[in-house]
Amino acid sequence: MGTVRNDAPKHHWFSLRMLLAVLAIFVPGAYLLQLAEKISKKTTARTTADLDAAARRLRIWFLCIGVSVALAIALCGGILYMAASSAFRAEERTQTTLFTIRLVDQFVHEHGRWPKSWGELEQMTFPSDAPSALNSRFTMPLEEGGRGYEWPAQSAHLQEHVAIDFSADVEVIIDQNPMEFEAIKPIGSFYEYRDYGFVESLQDTLAKSRGAADQ
Repeated sequence: MGTVRNDAPKHHWFSLRMLLAVLAIFVPGAYLLQLAEKISKKTTARTTADLDAAARRLRIWFLCIGVSVALAIALCGGILYMAASSAFRAEERTQTTLFTIRLVDQFVHEHGRWPKSWGELEQMTFPSDAPSALNSRFTMPLEEGGRGYEWPAQSAHLQEHVAIDFSADVEVIIDQNPMEFEAIKPIGSFYEYRDYGFVESLQDTLAKSRGAADQ
């Protein structure tokens, strides 16, 4: 019986040690598990926030690209429009100048002198479809891609685009190089108009009128 009494405390001590060992294993494990869950939740929340921030940055980036592309398209469109508009206006001034040179040519042919004003030119009939022939190459107003205008109905339109020096020296015009001719010129930008032969025709008509006056 003494043996039983001596072994009982040892048995209980062993059991207590086992219990403590188990607790030592599972209690920290449970704590670590809770800690891992907390860290996971924080990490998940942080990852979600990062993803949301990245998504916002991506949307802003795409928005900036879209705005930049739209502005670039608008800018290119504006440049093309201005270039086309400028080219159209230059062409219009060139055509009105060619028509005006032919108009003055016809006036000199009929009156034998340089005109004094637009009003004086408006007194002359000048059909845009078939003006009187001065030189065989210029019998049609659409020669060399030119266009005809209703005269004198469109006199105001021509005056917006063409300037005539009504005090020009006829002798200078007759003797000058056609490319230096400026007695009739466009107002604003234009394409070269003095190399179509119309200036030479006007010079010939002026020379003939001077010769007729001298006789």
